[in-house]
Amino acid sequence: MVTVLDIDVLLQVDAGHVPAGVVAVFIDEEDPLRRRVMLAFALLTAVAAILLAFHSAHAAGPVLLALAAGLFGVSATPTVRRSEDQPIRRQVAVMTQHSIIIRDQNGLRTWRLDDLRDIVARIHHKQALLMLVDASGKEHPLPPLYSRRGVNLRALISQRLASARGV
Repeated sequence: MVTVLDIDVLLQVDAGHVPAGVVAVFIDEEDPLRRRVMLAFALLTAVAAILLAFHSAHAAGPVLLALAAGLFGVSATPTVRRSEDQPIRRQVAVMTQHSIIIRDQNGLRTWRLDDLRDIVARIHHKQALLMLVDASGKEHPLPPLYSRRGVNLRALISQRLASARGV
């Protein structure tokens, strides 16, 4: 259940201000290195296509490499642009002293630390994810988080859960 305090904290984080005692980790839509790697592959295959075009009598090799370079280039470019009047609601995980708030592609979810038992790492659909375990034992997957600030999310949540239990 989302409380007014949770909404207030989330609005402050959206405005660019993280209150004291709160940690906000923004959820990147994709791995930060993915676009750079795809761009590097595009450039590498384009150079290979050009070199092969000068040194080969057959046109099939350079054409196929140029096609591969184009596919890598498309994969490296962002596909969705937001209009100026559309507000950007970045996906975020916010941890307060009493709750965890997640806004992602599934909407807004919140958990009270008193209602959680543990946080565990699992392989889910061939992807390593953190799972929140509630008091009934049900696991709730967290979205992949790429923190540029180096926040160890699992350790932070474990610490907050321990302090909520009074351990």
